[in-house]
Amino acid sequence: MIRDITIGQYYPAESVIHRLDPRVKLVGTLTFIISLFLHRSFLMYLVAAVFLTIVIKASKVPFRFMIKGLKAIMVLLLITVVFNMFLTPGTPLIRIWKLTLTVEGVKQAAFMAIRLAFLIVGSSVMTLTTTPNHLTDGMEKGLVRMAEADVKNISLSDFDTIVQVAADTGYIKQEDVKRLLAFRNDPQDESWIRG
Repeated sequence: MIRDITIGQYYPAESVIHRLDPRVKLVGTLTFIISLFLHRSFLMYLVAAVFLTIVIKASKVPFRFMIKGLKAIMVLLLITVVFNMFLTPGTPLIRIWKLTLTVEGVKQAAFMAIRLAFLIVGSSVMTLTTTPNHLTDGMEKGLVRMAEADVKNISLSDFDTIVQVAADTGYIKQEDVKRLLAFRNDPQDESWIRG
């Protein structure tokens, strides 16, 4: 099951998408995800499907590898579809005991299933074509550019707080805190690996 999760994995290939700046991929992925939630029409999802197909072809990552990530969320997807089909009020289609399948429920379930599948596959495109180091470096450069443009970055948490909470709750050892902070300060200096 864990092998079926493609988000976070990198698939090495020589493609236009692999060569894109990580910030472009990050902003493109966020824009794609936001667009999935802004529009609710089959035409929009058709446009999204065509766009996703073009990007997947350009990435040279096998399609079967992309959709492999959907296996991990199949149970969640099924529960979402069933709940939407039977718990959305509307024009009845079929009545089973106390549950009623509605036209609006079927439509809502289809939208949710498509949206969730596109969300996973769209996110997978970014992570499959970008190494974690390139993504982190790209985000770092983006934060530097934001600071240079006097754009304030507001985070709900920071690395120091997360590390300290992890140590306090026993997820990591107290001696690992120093190593993690050394990594944060200079990821290129690998002396933090040896402790």
